[in-house]
Amino acid sequence: MDNNKQFTAFAQEAKRIGQRGMLPASTKYNILNQYNPTNNSVEYKDRDGVVVFGINLTTGVLTFSQPLNIGVVTTFLAAVNFNSTVTMSSSLTLGGITVSAPVKETQMYLVSGGTGGGAAIATSRSYYTDSTTMVTMPASRFQINPADYPGCTFLLEAVYRAGALADATRTMSLELYDVAAASVVTNSTISGDTKADDTPVATTIFPRLRGSTNFRGNLTTGNRDYILRYKTDTATRFVDVYAAKLIIQY
Repeated sequence: MDNNKQFTAFAQEAKRIGQRGMLPASTKYNILNQYNPTNNSVEYKDRDGVVVFGINLTTGVLTFSQPLNIGVVTTFLAAVNFNSTVTMSSSLTLGGITVSAPVKETQMYLVSGGTGGGAAIATSRSYYTDSTTMVTMPASRFQINPADYPGCTFLLEAVYRAGALADATRTMSLELYDVAAASVVTNSTISGDTKADDTPVATTIFPRLRGSTNFRGNLTTGNRDYILRYKTDTATRFVDVYAAKLIIQY
């Protein structure tokens, strides 16, 4: 090998060695390799050919084959619409208001502790009646729009008693009444005949009654007024309601 050829070979080898470990200034993708003409989308696949991320160029919809985990603060410059269920395993803060997940149930007091009561139940006042026709509890009137609670379950719950332990049998019934429609809300009525011993007061535990049938679908959409009504099933046999709630389950 003459000197010129030997020098050229050394120069080429030196250039090759000097380029080892150098990374390209940028990485470029050929979008045609990811384009799927059958659904007009760009699809990014793993080494097994499974699509892990896709963009539908017709609808603009992004599709992820696995849950999306965002590990940094993300700013959305426009409205974000969720058209299905959103599951939170932690908490979500919106405008300074933190919603903790999971939210399972809200208990809305409609009435608590009426006037009256005798010496034996002076510290546990109640609404009481011996009427066999429904009578209203004026203090329980409230307004609600069922459309504000999509997918929720509405139930009534009452803390009551159907007489003391030694009293004759009677049944307490409680219902939700639509003021504007002048009619009872279908499936809202709850009834119970459990008694309670009201002596001594300090150890009194009154029965709790909760409905089992969701009546949200029987409310009229829009803001409307509702009120509680209650009764006994036997004249002269009093029933007591100590508290009543609207239970909203998510």
